[in-house]
Amino acid sequence: MIKGKKISVYSDLKTGLFSKLFLILGFFLIIFYFLQKTIGLIDVDVNIIESILAFSIIFIGVGIISFLISYQFSKLAKIADEIEKENLMDED
Repeated sequence: MIKGKKISVYSDLKTGLFSKLFLILGFFLIIFYFLQKTIGLIDVDVNIIESILAFSIIFIGVGIISFLISYQFSKLAKIADEIEKENLMDED
């Protein structure tokens, strides 16, 4: 039998960490792309440089999406705190 997972509203499922990781990696690749296009740090094929640009856009997009999910998790935790406080006041 499969055991179900219970996820708390206070757990952001590490989306904050992943958003920072993807954004840093995406911006690093964009900086590398612009340096390669202007200065020509290493001699590589044009297709590889364009692939680096594509991956940087993908990483930045995934980073922004995971940041938005992390932000929604934090808002959900705040709402859960307010509901718990209201319930405690009603019980008293």
